[in-house]
Amino acid sequence: MSSFRYSAFRYLWLGQVTHAAGMWIDMVTLPLIVLSLFSTIEEAAINVGLVMFVRTMPHFTLGLFAGVFADNFNRRTLLVVTKVGVVFIQIIFMFVVFMGHLSMMWVFLYCFFRGATMAFDQPARRAMIANVVPQELYTNAMALSMGTVQATRIIAAAGAGWIIAWTSGVDRLTENDYGFEFPVTIILILYILALIFTYLIKYSHEVKNNVGQNKTTIRYVMSELVEGLRFSWSRKDIRSVVIMAACFFLFGMVFMHVFAPLFAKILGIGEKGLGTLLSLSGVGGATGAVFLAAINPNTKRGIWILVSQIALGLSLLFFALSVSLDSMLVVYFMAVVIGLTQAIIFPLINSVLMNLTPDHLRGRAMGLLSLDRAFVSLGAAIAGPTAAYVGVANGQMIFGIGCVLSGIILWVFGTTLRKLD
Repeated sequence: MSSFRYSAFRYLWLGQVTHAAGMWIDMVTLPLIVLSLFSTIEEAAINVGLVMFVRTMPHFTLGLFAGVFADNFNRRTLLVVTKVGVVFIQIIFMFVVFMGHLSMMWVFLYCFFRGATMAFDQPARRAMIANVVPQELYTNAMALSMGTVQATRIIAAAGAGWIIAWTSGVDRLTENDYGFEFPVTIILILYILALIFTYLIKYSHEVKNNVGQNKTTIRYVMSELVEGLRFSWSRKDIRSVVIMAACFFLFGMVFMHVFAPLFAKILGIGEKGLGTLLSLSGVGGATGAVFLAAINPNTKRGIWILVSQIALGLSLLFFALSVSLDSMLVVYFMAVVIGLTQAIIFPLINSVLMNLTPDHLRGRAMGLLSLDRAFVSLGAAIAGPTAAYVGVANGQMIFGIGCVLSGIILWVFGTTLRKLD
């Protein structure tokens, strides 16, 4: 918990806590909205995948440019602006829900613009960690920051399922009825709190690139973008980390956003069960984050990442197999294991990139991870139709195998990654 000694990190963390809580309620609410609009599992599977595709697609188009902004403008100001945008978008979506005009068109529009704000939020927020804690605490701070997302999932995800079921009186996984007013209101309140905490962040150290130049011209932005890409491509160690992150996003991140809601439907566990499933994966995530923050590894992090990727793939495989055992206890236990392995991989990837990149290029390096998040879009676009045509469990097994194979291949051929400290 050493990073909490720094007040700027505490406010950054509090902003992350409240934002993550709203995000997890949103992650439960949106799939339930989609599932309520379609009567068959095949239609639902395709559209749940499309929702995730639309939400993460802006990372592909805007992620690298967001990194340029994070390196050339005040990172706190960028975070405040994006949080204002998030609040504005949530107000509009809340109005749509209260007026009873929910449709897939509104869901897609909401997801696209929320994804756009997240594309600018993440590079600035992650790069800012290096400005508010010393270098020896990068892994500790990143684990605490990422662990926040996992910890809030425990309460927010489970609470969202129970709130939706309680306020509507029906199970929207099986009946077409709307009752999402209360959760979208809670999400708005949490996003406002995140904006307030972010505004309170104060710190002094931040590298300013090219002071005095006009940074708003297309030529300047493109030159900065090219500089970041050239630097990253010239470093074999950075290339290997980015490739690893792409594999993680492609195979390992669609479980929560696509497969978990579909498993809840075919298992018949309802909204409360979906919330519990995501909450238990948050238990595993929080456990993994606390463990990582406590040991704060500064050596052999490449091996840690590769082993965790293989372990994640195996846990996804066993989760799919456990569905056929007719034992919810086993299903819930595997959800914990999935959250545990996910929570170890991503903070390590972020901390390694921060160590490898100088501060004036750090935003663009974090932007590369936003580009990698486009692979979540690709994974979601593949996962939905795959689940529709080969079955949800078989689709999950395919993605689990992809995780295992990518970890093994990068272990055998990615000597640079394996040797990274």
